[in-house]
Amino acid sequence: MGFLSFPFVASEEVPLSLSDCIRMAMQKNLSLSLKRLDPEISKAQRLSAQGDFDLNFSIDHSYSESDNPTSPSSFTTSHENSHSTGLTQKIPLGTTFGLTNTFDNSATNTNRFIDNYSTFWGASFTQPLLKNFGSKINLFNIQSAEIEIGIQESLYQNQIDLTVTNVANAFFELLFSRQDLESKKISLQYAERLQSENQARVEIGTMTKLDLSQANSEVSSRQEEVLRAEREIRTQENTLKLLITDQFEEWLSKEIIPSLDSVFEKSPPSLKKAFQNALTNRPDLHVIKKSAEQRNLTLHYRKNQDWPQLDLSGNYGFNGLDRNPGSSLRDTSELDKDQWLIGLALKIPLQNRSAIGARQQAQLQQQQILIEIKQKEQSILSEVDNAIGKVLTDQKRVESTRNTREFGQETVEAEEEKFKQGASTTFTLLRLQRDYSEAKSKEIRAKIDLEKSLAELHRVQGLSLIYAQENKSVSSLSNP
Repeated sequence: MGFLSFPFVASEEVPLSLSDCIRMAMQKNLSLSLKRLDPEISKAQRLSAQGDFDLNFSIDHSYSESDNPTSPSSFTTSHENSHSTGLTQKIPLGTTFGLTNTFDNSATNTNRFIDNYSTFWGASFTQPLLKNFGSKINLFNIQSAEIEIGIQESLYQNQIDLTVTNVANAFFELLFSRQDLESKKISLQYAERLQSENQARVEIGTMTKLDLSQANSEVSSRQEEVLRAEREIRTQENTLKLLITDQFEEWLSKEIIPSLDSVFEKSPPSLKKAFQNALTNRPDLHVIKKSAEQRNLTLHYRKNQDWPQLDLSGNYGFNGLDRNPGSSLRDTSELDKDQWLIGLALKIPLQNRSAIGARQQAQLQQQQILIEIKQKEQSILSEVDNAIGKVLTDQKRVESTRNTREFGQETVEAEEEKFKQGASTTFTLLRLQRDYSEAKSKEIRAKIDLEKSLAELHRVQGLSLIYAQENKSVSSLSNP
C-alpha cells in the first residue's frame, strides 16, 4: 500500500550544527538585538549626568524705562540698557565658579538724558558646606549611571545565556523530531511488509481476513504517526528559525538539517564546583549585587540631603564708569575700583519630611536588597543541585532505554521467526513491533533530554556562552 508523505513548504536543505545556530542567534536574534541597546541607553544617560559639570556660557540683554516719583508732584524718568555675559562651571566638590561681565547704559531726565556707561568684570564662587558638599554627593548621578550600565550589561549577558539555552533546546527538539520520524517510518515499513505478507497468505488461503484487517489497521495508525511526526518537524523548525534569524519569511522555504557537534561538557562537575561557578558567573546574581551598590550609593546621598543648606559665596571684580563706552571699559582695566563680597547663606527646613522620608526609604531598600541577594544565592544552589541531578538521571535513562530498545529488537526478531513458522499471530507481532518502536522513541528522547539537561546545567552555572564559544566537549547523542 502506498503512502503520501506530508507536503513540506521547504525547498532548500540547510545543514546547521548547534554551533552554527548559536553563532547565528548571537547576530540575528531579535530579543538579543533589543537587549543589546539597553547598555547603550544607559551610557547615554551617563553622558546626560555628566552634563552637570559642563561649562555654560550665557548672554543677557534687557531694556527698561521707568518713572520714579520723587515727590507727590514730581518724578524721575530713566532709561536703561543692560547687557551681561558670563561663564559658569560646577566641579565635583560642589563648587560653582563664574566669570561675569556686565555693561549697563543708563540715562535720566535729571541729567538731560546724557548716557552713562558702567562696566564690571569679576569672578564669583559658591561652595556648599553641608548639604551637597563633596565629590561623592555631586557625582551621585554619574556613579549611579555607571552602575546602571553594569546592570544592563549583566542583563544582556543573562539574555545571551537564555538565548543559548533556548537555541540548544530548540535544536535538540528538532533533532529528536527528525530521528523520531525515521523511527516511525521504519515502524511503518514493518507494518506494510507484514500487511503485504498477510495479503499473500489470505489469497492462498493460509490466513484469515481478520489477520489482514489487523495489519491494515496498524498500517493506517502508523501512517498517522508519520504524518504527525512530519508536522512536528515543521513546528520545531519554526521555533528554531525564530531564534536564529531576523528574516523569518526568508527561511520559510528552507529545511534545516541539524548536525550535532560538540558544545557542552558531558560530565557534570561536583556540586561545590558548580555552585562556585554559578556565584562567579551568573549574570542575574550580578544584577542584584550591582543593584545593592546602587542602593548603598543612594543611601549615602539621601543621608547628606538631611543636612541644612549652608553655602559660602563670594565674588571679586572691578568697576568702570564713564559717559563713553570705550572709556568705561578702559576705566575697568585700570583695576583701581575693585569690588568684593563674602557671605554665608543658611537654610534650615523645620520639618524636612521629604528628605527624611527619602532617606528612610533608601535604608529599607538597602535591607531588601541584602535579603534578595541571600534569596538568589539559595535559589541558585537549588537550581544547580536540580540541574546536576537531572543530568545524572538522564544519563541513567539513556543506558536504561538503550537496554530496553536492544531487548525489544531481539524480541521482535524472534517473534518474526515464530510468525514465519506459524507459531505466532499477527496481533502479537504487531504489538511487539509497536513496543519496539516506542522503545526506540524513548531512547531518542532520553538522549535528547540529556543534551538539554547539559545545556541547562551550563546555564545555571552562567557558562552557556563560554562553552559555546570554546566549542569543546563531546556530545552524548548519536543515532540509535
